[in-house]
Amino acid sequence: MIDVVFPRNNEGAFVDMACKLGFDSLVFVYDSLDFRKISSKKVNVFYALLLPPEKIGVARSRRVLAFYKGGSRAREAIERSFDVVFSVEDDPRPDHLHFRNSGLNHVLCRIAHKNNVRLGFSFSEVLNSVNRHVLLGRIMQNIRFCRKFKVHMIVASFARSPFEMRSFFELRAFFETLGMTSKESASALDWL
Repeated sequence: MIDVVFPRNNEGAFVDMACKLGFDSLVFVYDSLDFRKISSKKVNVFYALLLPPEKIGVARSRRVLAFYKGGSRAREAIERSFDVVFSVEDDPRPDHLHFRNSGLNHVLCRIAHKNNVRLGFSFSEVLNSVNRHVLLGRIMQNIRFCRKFKVHMIVASFARSPFEMRSFFELRAFFETLGMTSKESASALDWL
């Protein structure tokens, strides 16, 4: 089982918490190019860069995963074949009466499926959200889109501190209540 975290010089604390919670792999996501690689015997450690769409070549040259946090340029990131695009449902526009502004539509799902881009769902965004009810509805809609168009999904805590991490049983149960099947949630937690 894999979790995705954003360390700030506290990689050891994340590794210890991952062992306690039962994860066997961690992905450390950094937003700058100067990060230190650590070796751990407890968990497998992978590295990723949080980049704007035009900088994907940097991640490819360093042989690390390329992550993009959703926003107005999510389509560009999906077209450029980022490894993971997450939090696309974090759209400031209000929902309409007949549909939600979830940041995802059938066109983006087809492109993501074609380019083998994984869409990530962040538990930390739900945990720290002000409009949690809106965010949960958007996540539910995006899960349905991903299922319909066979887009690979990932589920992780995306924690910024070790205390925001949750065990994979809790993550799996939470996203199954939002509409994932047990097979989808199992593959979303073991995606590398």
